[in-house]
This record gives sequence, C-alpha cells and structure tokens, in this order.
Amino acid sequence: PQDDPDHLYEDYEGTRRMLGLLSAEYSINYRKRFTFAIGGYVSRGWNNVYDYQDNRKGAQVGFCLSILPTARFRYVSRDHFSMYGSVAAGVMAGYFQKDFYAFPTLQLVPVGITAGRKVYGFAEFGIGLLYIGGSVGVGYRF
Repeated sequence: PQDDPDHLYEDYEGTRRMLGLLSAEYSINYRKRFTFAIGGYVSRGWNNVYDYQDNRKGAQVGFCLSILPTARFRYVSRDHFSMYGSVAAGVMAGYFQKDFYAFPTLQLVPVGITAGRKVYGFAEFGIGLLYIGGSVGVGYRF
C-alpha cells in the first residue's frame, strides 16, 4: 500500500490474525445415528495499523460470534468411536474496525470422527464460513 500513489497518504494495515474457534454445543440424540445440536462459536481477530506520517503502530481488534443449529448423522457409531457428517445453518455476527456485520452462515462437514467418551478428541473436514479445511480439538461431555 505504501508504494501505491493513490494511497500514499493513508494509514496501512499489517497482517490480520485470528484465534481458533472456541465452541459450546448442546446436543439431543435421536436413536443411535442422528443428533440435533445447537452450537455457539466465538473467535477474536486483530491486526496492526501503521500511521503513514510517522509509522506509529496501533492495533485493531474484533470478534465474531456464530449460532448454528446442526443436523449430524453418524455413519459409524461404537461405544468410544464414531464417524459422522453434518450440516449447520445459522447466523454469524461480529465487530471489526468499528463496523458491525451479521449474515447467514452455512457449514458442511462431510467427514468427522470422535474418539473417547466423557473426554473426547475430534477431527473434522469441513467447508463453510466457520472454517475451510480441517478442524481438530478436545471436548468434554457433561
């Protein structure tokens, strides 16, 4: 941005960074293969901003909150292991750089696995506005 003559006298931004998603979910199991859940997801982002006159550094911060009802179907369901796919649709809202936004959100997970009972690990491959690619984590069932 500094080398662009049209934007020579404007502040410029550094690389945007985000924390991973933190989530909580309430699930209702129907039979052995189907689960309906509602999940809440939150993430925080930030980046540096540099003043064009004296290169003084400042910061911008923001957050993102998503609420997604989810339908999950288990392909394989054992005592301590399951494979599943899911579809989630809901809303995402956030605040960044003094702007508020909200829009519909969709997340598809064609393949996911969990291992464990009370404390469990999970790995998913998904595509949507929450993430694209893989997601791994540890969960606790109350």
